[in-house]
Amino acid sequence: IGLWIPITFVLICAFLVVIPCYQRPMEVTMGALITLSGIPAYYIGITWKAKPIGIQKFS
Repeated sequence: IGLWIPITFVLICAFLVVIPCYQRPMEVTMGALITLSGIPAYYIGITWKAKPIGIQKFS
């Protein structure tokens, strides 16, 4: 595979990420916040081993 294929892929992906940020910044911000809100839920539900009993019942 030539080097032009990965470079083209990265450029297209960057285009698909950057253009919506300029056209609809509020929607992109809300989507990013919704996505980032999963980080605390992940740490509470998955990586936190010594959970209180009340939280253990939910996970």
